[in-house]
Amino acid sequence: MATTPGPWATSNDGVPEAFRPQITVYAEADGGRVATVFREEANARLIAAAPDLLAACEAAQGALIALTTGAGSPTPAVVEGRAALQAVNAALAAARD
Repeated sequence: MATTPGPWATSNDGVPEAFRPQITVYAEADGGRVATVFREEANARLIAAAPDLLAACEAAQGALIALTTGAGSPTPAVVEGRAALQAVNAALAAARD
């Protein structure tokens, strides 16, 4: 899957007042448009955070794998970590489809 490299940011510069709240999500590196959001600014901020959220999930996935593997009876923390790992795996799979 190829994505536009982050970081991404938001702007409504150049959008006529009649078309607001139209917010552009753009790649900071080259200014290329990633998405246009027509409703809530919070949605645009969430989209703009996608590259950082993906990187954080990938890092968490590795850490959770390391913390939850091993022999012996699992502690409550390991059980919670395994549940978190399942959630992270599902989120990453959805992002990569």
